[in-house]
Amino acid sequence: MFKILNKNIIFQWFLLAVGLFILGYQITNIQLPKEPIGFPVFFNFIFQIAQKSLITYKIIVTFIILLTLLFIQIYYSNNKYSQKPSIIPSIVYVSVLLLTHSSTTVTPILFTNLFIILILVINDYYFRFNSKSNIFYSGILIGIAILFDPSAIFLILFLIIAMIINTVINPKDLYIALMGLLTVLIFILAFFFFFDQLDILFTNFKQIQLFSIFRNPIKLSVFQWVFIPLNIFIFLFIVFRINQYYDNKVIVLRKKIITFNALIFISFITFFISNCTILQLIGYYFIPFSIVISLFSQLKSKFFISEIIVALFLIGLCL
Repeated sequence: MFKILNKNIIFQWFLLAVGLFILGYQITNIQLPKEPIGFPVFFNFIFQIAQKSLITYKIIVTFIILLTLLFIQIYYSNNKYSQKPSIIPSIVYVSVLLLTHSSTTVTPILFTNLFIILILVINDYYFRFNSKSNIFYSGILIGIAILFDPSAIFLILFLIIAMIINTVINPKDLYIALMGLLTVLIFILAFFFFFDQLDILFTNFKQIQLFSIFRNPIKLSVFQWVFIPLNIFIFLFIVFRINQYYDNKVIVLRKKIITFNALIFISFITFFISNCTILQLIGYYFIPFSIVISLFSQLKSKFFISEIIVALFLIGLCL
């Protein structure tokens, strides 16, 4: 199945179109939930939009998803992960959104995913062209991402490790990234100051809640207790197989895979920081899922073993 899929771009577009159609139907059925508690100012602003106009919120969600798909494809093609044109990463991303119903839940994770892929794309340009402005933009994006979801603070650590892997790290570059982060903070403070709403900003800051995994009891069904460990094992196996395949490739490709490995393991920090529920936390891995499964689909296997492994993994996501 993967062999046919990788060779047939028309079939890929068909699957993506079907997936987007079903996803669009899911988005039209979004219901306004209870007001989220403990999230930063930008995400609260998004929720206020949803309260006033659910249609506007649906448009925002649709735009965020399409923009994420666009940058997933830019990242995938720029790194030449496939010898032929491929939109399998987008198909996988849409599939995991559908299976987990993530697009119908008002959480910051969709926004965080957009910032994750934006950071990957911008850093890729920095490592190739050594453009200092890209490091500054990365800092700005991380600052904005934190105002949607404090868990996005892990992107700071990822940025530092990615710089260590791909370049001779320069303290000046870290300073530039920090300046981008501080620019967002200064802008937000100035904005609320000029509109005489600093008290609202500080009140919002005080009510931010973190570490939900430690505060709330973990309630999972029997199937979830079985499939969550199974999915973790399958995902780690897929990552191992990809690393095994790229171990003999040129140093540039190996660095790209090592950098992506860093993202995978650093993202685990979000499980301890986030204010989302235990089942929503998997959303922080949607970008890694889309890239990793796409790479895994290109590896040769006998008796449809790769297809069976991915099928089990996707089934585990929807339970």
